[in-house]
Amino acid sequence: MAGSPVAARYAEESAAIGDKAQAVESWARASDAYAIADTDEDRVWTRFMDQNRFDSYHIATLAGIHRLDEAQELAATVLARLDQPDRKKAVIILEGIASAHLTRRSVSDASTIGRHALAVLRETEFAMWLPKFEALAQGLRRWEHAEPVRAFLEEYGVTKRQLAPSPR
Repeated sequence: MAGSPVAARYAEESAAIGDKAQAVESWARASDAYAIADTDEDRVWTRFMDQNRFDSYHIATLAGIHRLDEAQELAATVLARLDQPDRKKAVIILEGIASAHLTRRSVSDASTIGRHALAVLRETEFAMWLPKFEALAQGLRRWEHAEPVRAFLEEYGVTKRQLAPSPR
């Protein structure tokens, strides 16, 4: 598995910068490495790469190369199997899908999925991911007259106030 986390992250970042060919190639390497991994024998620093984390990289890569239908299908599978300790991964996955919808200018879907992600963010108190939602909010502001966007922006404001550090 040693090469799997690095190749998966490289695929995700390649997709983020628009290098579809490199993203697909890196994902193939990540998938091959993960398929032959033996978690009992892996190094301590690579054991974090469980199936859910690996799939979350795959979702981000698929969304980044505009294969959003595949990303959403895999996301639904992963989200269905996440248990409580892994719920923070749901925030990451949902925010990524919402951002991919925004990239496609599907603002209603971006807003709806973003609101769901914010609910999970508040539930898990995963405040370190809040800046990602600031970026989503900024991207959606130009459509703030649309009801789904307005609802997302209101939820974002509530979430931001709820998770803000206390002024001590």
